[in-house]
Amino acid sequence: MSFIARSRAIGLVALVAVLSVVGVSACGPSSPEPSRSEQRGDVGYRPVSLSQAAATQEVVEATTALGNDLLAGAGGDNRVVSSASVALVFAIVAEGARGPAADALDEFLGAGGTDRRDAFSALQAAIAEYDGDPSVVQDDELPERPLLHLATGIVEAEGHEVESDFLDVITEYFDAGVATADFADANAKAVLDAWVQEHTGGLIEESAIEPDADTVFVLQNAVLLAARWQSPFAKSATTDEPFTDSSGDQHRVETMHQSLRAAYTDEPGGQAVRLPYTEGFAMDVLLPEEGTAPEDLTTQDWAAYDGALRAEPETMVDLALPKVDIDSSAFPGGAAAATRPGACARRRRPRRYRRGRVHRRGRAAGAAAHR
Repeated sequence: MSFIARSRAIGLVALVAVLSVVGVSACGPSSPEPSRSEQRGDVGYRPVSLSQAAATQEVVEATTALGNDLLAGAGGDNRVVSSASVALVFAIVAEGARGPAADALDEFLGAGGTDRRDAFSALQAAIAEYDGDPSVVQDDELPERPLLHLATGIVEAEGHEVESDFLDVITEYFDAGVATADFADANAKAVLDAWVQEHTGGLIEESAIEPDADTVFVLQNAVLLAARWQSPFAKSATTDEPFTDSSGDQHRVETMHQSLRAAYTDEPGGQAVRLPYTEGFAMDVLLPEEGTAPEDLTTQDWAAYDGALRAEPETMVDLALPKVDIDSSAFPGGAAAATRPGACARRRRPRRYRRGRVHRRGRAAGAAAHR
């Protein structure tokens, strides 16, 4: 027996997706301290509304497919991923891509050109209603109203000029700017670490990126969700129960219990229940049928479960849910998750991006590493 929780968090979780681009030659000389200044475009932040974005459905489907790919690389291990974070990072990269890289990213992200830009801008803006101070996660209690903080940080090597058109686009559509640092300097990583700490409320202390003299720029995306269940699990109803993992081994694990009214479906291939938070968000929990691994699910499977959960009226559900406590993990697919400090990620080059080139004024990046 295995289960899948299709959500960015179970109560509280922080994730970071990062991308570094490595140049074909070393950067400039070292400086004593990396710069924290940020360049922004000459325009203000003017996000696109969902009603104006024509390709949101295509982008959502591509992002779901990306999540499936990340899960498929888990190799049987438990994994928490935020495909939305990874996709948003590549959507910003796409604004500076040309030639084969641009074509590959358009296919990878589900839409191209202004359609892609509008869709990601609108989706990012749609969740801004729940944005807030990430440091709230240090409080003793989770907030009454869910907090979903999404941020993108871009740092470029000193001595490289950022095109004004690129700056205008990421400022206007993504509320982002570009900071600079001397990646050859030993203190450069402190800039990346500080950004990660700020935007994960300290749940993740370090960036997964180890910059060096060949690093041209780094993009980091953080997503933090702090939320209470609409129907909380009682501590007194948590007991040790047998749990059979996907390999057939049985373990005794802490299991939460409750009976509640919830959307539930028993589709061919598994059971699913939608557990709402206090407002705005929900977690879908899927129990595949015996013999079905999480990575076997397709984008179409997820769409079928989502449609069924939307269509089914709420019913009484007796739920037994194993507790999940993720300390830290290394995810080669590109996202790092932690409910406590100490997340990391390993280097991997994205399959559909490595052959392209991302052009800057007077420079082309010869390789990309996604960590």
